[in-house]
Amino acid sequence: MFDRVEVKNMITCAIAPDKMSVKLILKQDHPQRNLLTKEHILQELKRLGVVYGIEEELIEGAVEFYKEYGEEEEIVVAEGTEQKPGKPGFIETYFKKPDPHFTVRKDGSIDYHEVTILIPVEKGQPLCRIKQPIPGEDGVDVLGKIIKTREYQEVKLPTIQYAEIDSHDENMLVSQIDGCVHFINNRMVLSKNLVIHGDVDRTTGNITYDGPVIITGNVRSGYEIHASDDIEIYGHIEDVTIESPGNINIKSGFIGSGKGVVTSGGTVMVDYVKNQHISAKGDIYILKNAENSHLSSMKKIYVAGSDLGISGGRAFATQGMELSCLGRATEKTEIQLGSESEIKETIDTIEKEITLINKKSLVLDKQIDEIERIKHQGTGKLGAVIQTLERIMELKSSIDAKIEQLKSKRSTIIKQEQICWKPVLRVYGQVNPGSILFFNNYKRVITEPMCRKVFTLEKGAIKDSYLIG
Repeated sequence: MFDRVEVKNMITCAIAPDKMSVKLILKQDHPQRNLLTKEHILQELKRLGVVYGIEEELIEGAVEFYKEYGEEEEIVVAEGTEQKPGKPGFIETYFKKPDPHFTVRKDGSIDYHEVTILIPVEKGQPLCRIKQPIPGEDGVDVLGKIIKTREYQEVKLPTIQYAEIDSHDENMLVSQIDGCVHFINNRMVLSKNLVIHGDVDRTTGNITYDGPVIITGNVRSGYEIHASDDIEIYGHIEDVTIESPGNINIKSGFIGSGKGVVTSGGTVMVDYVKNQHISAKGDIYILKNAENSHLSSMKKIYVAGSDLGISGGRAFATQGMELSCLGRATEKTEIQLGSESEIKETIDTIEKEITLINKKSLVLDKQIDEIERIKHQGTGKLGAVIQTLERIMELKSSIDAKIEQLKSKRSTIIKQEQICWKPVLRVYGQVNPGSILFFNNYKRVITEPMCRKVFTLEKGAIKDSYLIG
């Protein structure tokens, strides 16, 4: 729709609602059309406030055509200039952030082989480059009003330790060291890493390093690795001790006599494990299987091997597990979800103690009420009654304080141990007899073979349903 303004009933100049164009409309066969001139139209445009983008040649041609033929005509005689938006600047990184979290396929398998948690870099290697914003162009409407385009702030290079501006490109950061790139809260970090080219054995001794550690070979029995950052091992590990507050990625197996311990403050990834111990505050991912091992995760455990999954030993995960298979008929396999059985037993003991002390407190309340009644009767034994009351009041105060201490202790345990009240176990293949499930303090023994099951805790019982998808 246009705002129509008539001049001498012959011409109409209509300004578009967005003020970006003006349309000239000439009335058909007006008796005075031969008197029309370009100046008439320009004067009308001026009256309307149109000052920008006027096409005088188009107006003149339209007037001549109209005077000769008298046909009604509509023609755009003024146009504004559209704004041209700019583009924001950004930081282009030369590394993709590693993602240790995998998608479990319908058959329970995981694509693990391409996973890495540390990205080695060499001195002088580019890390990131800034792309400055591309400025836009302002627009103008037919009334001469400037239509401002968005302005984007200049992008600055991030501050990264052990990085410097490239001598040939002021918009690029390069590494000052041979190290590795990793990410903390989506922020790129460059670290001086320790790379052991070969095995950790008697030629290297134990490894203790303040930073990430990369082992290109194996870790032999009896040796230890302690790092303050992520650890990545390309070979297999035996009866060893490996500890890190970060992630630990073992691209081969973890096999031994049961003396091996891997402890991680993040995620643990391993090809397979047998007879060993793994503890992680994050998830545990096992590509093939876990046999007769002790696994503990404060989040989830994923085991993707098509034949065994988890068989034998004991596995604990706070939130749940996703397994290809579970158990073996010839041996016992324990699965504990929600909370460690020891933690649950501790909480149950505390709750029983709270219940018992509460009963004692109620008995004391009744005794206090009875003493208050005797005191109001004003008997001759008032002094003894008051002494008894004071003694009972002191005992009750002590009991009530004990109750509060136990409640506080229970609350602290629940909070620190990250207990999950609705854990879920998914098994994509066979569930074999000999498997024992513990969901918090509830127990279920698998006595017959099952296939493709989801186990959940419902109304004080571990229920199973068919796994769909």
